[in-house]
Amino acid sequence: MATQHGGQELPLVRSHKSSSSSSSGSTRERRVVLRSKKKSTSQESFSSHRSIEHRGHMVTSTPLQPIRKHQERGREVVINTRNDTSSCSSDDNMYSPNTTHFLPPISMLTQSISHQPSRHSFLNTSPHYPLLTVPIQVSASPTTPTISPLPQLLTHTVRSQFSPDSADQVGGGGGVIQSLLPDCNLKIFVGTWNMHEEKSLPVSIDDFILPLSQQTLADLYAIGTQESTPLKNDWEVLLQQTLGPSHVLIHSSSLGCIYLCLFLRRDLIWFCSSVLSSSVATRPVTAIKTKGAVAVRLSLFGSSFLFITSHFSAGFSNVMDRNADMHKIASNLSFPGIKTNRLLESHNYVFWFGDFNYRVELERETVDDAIQNSELMSLLLNDQLTREILAGNVFNGFSEQPISFPPSYKFDINSYCYDTSDLVRIPSWTDRVLFLANDGRIISGSGYDLCPSILISDHRPVYAIFNAVMESKSDISTELPTSYNRELYIRALQRRKQLFSTKPLHPVTSNVSSSSKNKPFPSTTASAPPPTVSRNSAKSSSVCHIL
Repeated sequence: MATQHGGQELPLVRSHKSSSSSSSGSTRERRVVLRSKKKSTSQESFSSHRSIEHRGHMVTSTPLQPIRKHQERGREVVINTRNDTSSCSSDDNMYSPNTTHFLPPISMLTQSISHQPSRHSFLNTSPHYPLLTVPIQVSASPTTPTISPLPQLLTHTVRSQFSPDSADQVGGGGGVIQSLLPDCNLKIFVGTWNMHEEKSLPVSIDDFILPLSQQTLADLYAIGTQESTPLKNDWEVLLQQTLGPSHVLIHSSSLGCIYLCLFLRRDLIWFCSSVLSSSVATRPVTAIKTKGAVAVRLSLFGSSFLFITSHFSAGFSNVMDRNADMHKIASNLSFPGIKTNRLLESHNYVFWFGDFNYRVELERETVDDAIQNSELMSLLLNDQLTREILAGNVFNGFSEQPISFPPSYKFDINSYCYDTSDLVRIPSWTDRVLFLANDGRIISGSGYDLCPSILISDHRPVYAIFNAVMESKSDISTELPTSYNRELYIRALQRRKQLFSTKPLHPVTSNVSSSSKNKPFPSTTASAPPPTVSRNSAKSSSVCHIL
């Protein structure tokens, strides 16, 4: 059983009355946030509900975990902490770790105590929902009114919302959207990173996923990696741990070393369709697919989204091969149940991102001087991808936010210096994020940058922030609903809890190891830090970014 309020489905609260409280007449309910240290346990038993006797009042709640009895100043306190669903109805089983696919809305998990807290409140930590607010019923005198811990729904309001006169506010008018998204704008984070097949993960990816330049989190995260780490599950846990309980992993797909995952704000799950995936290998003869693309599509508030992450052919002069990779991917992508020869044009919003491998066609010393003097425009005029787009050879109709950050490739590992090897590769913007809006849809970019502090790869992560206007045809998707990875969600939140229990007040923003060759960034918000040049007598000059 569930009820709707403010565009969100809220689980109904069930109260359990104990025999000792049945004679006390009407009841009032109190909300307690389950978070505190456990008291010393003197006895453990089991019951179908939790009860607390306090000053003549019997406190009861829904069953959770094993009962623990405590002694406090001569009064017996019995707290049920057992996760028992055997005596619960089907709706109670929604909290079962084996049967749940959907979590309660985030507002249910973060809402604070709605009344003045009592110094006798008993708090406990839920292993599955660390911030879960559980309603507790307190038996009181017959004159005490019953107060619901959930927001009250007025009958007149519900009737008027679904009346024929206001149907446009519920169906096509986007009434639910306006209650969830400010100005009907969906904030989208698109990130790409060539991980250099590292078998270790950075200590923190906050600077990449949660850049300080953005005041709010995005609603939807699409993160693609190339030459991905073999620690796929650990990578997903790290992403979930970084985002916290507000977002859930709704899909992940891979093709060899190419990987793509989607995280969605959890209270938007109800309005998201199931996610479909597809992949194309541009080098089918190789045993391990290192070049190609992974794509996923979904519908959110009636708008269709297509995300494609790719890894094109390498090599400074292989421009035509990279162009061919793009066209092969665009013509061979397909999804079950969707028959169209114009896949890119059939979605409202398309995001294509990855390691495209297009280079800057200038001499290394010229590029170093331009980076040192922050003359990026002169480099962009000689960027292969920019030239090919302007010539109409690739990505017709796509756009890119203005580039104001230095090239994301190629760096020495664990260093802020561009390549100092014998090959002396030319710094280039190989990692890009392009976007396309069809059918007159409106989308705007609000950020495009690299993350300079993650040093374990020869590429720097690149991200772009977008705001897409939702023009809903139907608030709730008519397609099959999406689900999320609950096991990963629980595991990541447990790690997050352990991390923050030992984490200093000021988070560490640098992931440079002790063997780093250069001074790390003291700030991670600068988009194009002033560079300096370090000369090596045995090799060509290399630009090192030091603030």
